[in-house]
Amino acid sequence: MWHTLRSFAWAALAAGLASCAVLGLLAAVYERFFFDLRLAELAQRLPGDAAEALSRPGETGVLIAVSLALASAAWYRGMIDLLVVAVLTQPARALNALWKALIDRPRPDATLLDVREGAEGNGCPGGPASSPALVFGLLLFVGLTRLSGVPRTVASILALTLIASVGLSRVALGVHWPSDVLGGWIFGGTTLGALLVGVRAVIGRDHGYVADDPDTAGGSSIQRTPDRRRRPGADPRGGPARAELP
Repeated sequence: MWHTLRSFAWAALAAGLASCAVLGLLAAVYERFFFDLRLAELAQRLPGDAAEALSRPGETGVLIAVSLALASAAWYRGMIDLLVVAVLTQPARALNALWKALIDRPRPDATLLDVREGAEGNGCPGGPASSPALVFGLLLFVGLTRLSGVPRTVASILALTLIASVGLSRVALGVHWPSDVLGGWIFGGTTLGALLVGVRAVIGRDHGYVADDPDTAGGSSIQRTPDRRRRPGADPRGGPARAELP
């Protein structure tokens, strides 16, 4: 199972990197895509107060708190890989600014959209979309791979809802085009994938994200130690039991 998951992870990471490259190249050439203006006008039907409320989960303080909570849970459960990834999500957020500077795409013009919030810098990939995709994406990963039943469903739906709502709010506030948000989601997800694959490769499978291959663990992800308790009449060297003299 692990070999299949590893192949899928590398394939997904390669697809994410390719998507980032293609979208970044197009965004560097075009200030907006053909669908951006229409979708942004639809998003701006959302009232300003509601858009501001939806954007709050993407604030730095909230993201740091979520990362710390995930790191604490990973430390408590002994998942060293996940602990390292949770800690690295915060410095990894700075990579978005570097990629954004290389693309150098302007934000929406006030003559085209109702810009309801002041924002500086370039537009693509959207940082408030990239950071939640990175941090809440880790919550989604934990929900899908480490939880089951109702907690798994709740964690997954919560993570997806927060990622989507923060991205929508940035378009509704007029500070990003929909393609900026799409680029942020792809960049954040790809960054998370790189962290997961990279940390897994460096640390190894001793404290892995998922259970080891059952074929190499006797049908279970837990290695069982033999019962070495001595039975009556057993040979202390581990041989078969000796017959007792009458």
